[in-house]
Amino acid sequence: GTSKVFRIPTSYADAVHFANATWMEFPNIDTDVVRCPVVGDTFGRYYWACPTDRPRVNSLANIQAGNTSPFELGVPQPAGTPALAITGGASSTVVSRAYALTYVTAFCEEGPPSTPVVGNGKIDASWDLTFTAPTSGVIASNNLSKVRVYRTVTSTAGVATYFFVAELDVN
Repeated sequence: GTSKVFRIPTSYADAVHFANATWMEFPNIDTDVVRCPVVGDTFGRYYWACPTDRPRVNSLANIQAGNTSPFELGVPQPAGTPALAITGGASSTVVSRAYALTYVTAFCEEGPPSTPVVGNGKIDASWDLTFTAPTSGVIASNNLSKVRVYRTVTSTAGVATYFFVAELDVN
């Protein structure tokens, strides 16, 4: 079922030798493969695409280990809107905050933010954010490893800016 192969040399400094090279096989002859164009890529990523499948990515270590389950290219947006519960607080100062989430892959690639949730409450209240974790299928197919939480802080001029709050395991 192989129509196209791609050779990854053991060393690009000595790419003419075929000994100990890693070979990738593809069923579609129109598959194009490219080595990661990022300078200093510590993952040794390879990307490929063909007309009959979604674009894919995998690390050199996974390819050499025979990993036959590459990852879909891209990072999905978190589904839905997080829920926000604001309780307590003794201050008379009321603030408005927005929270948003992003997914991060094991390759440290961050995706688009979720739909933000906005709440108004006392500045010293407890602001509890809850969200639904992605399914195991989404985690596996996209190589997801972390969820990042961001919230707004409003300046005295009334301009709101998102700031990083926390990074959690995706599970």
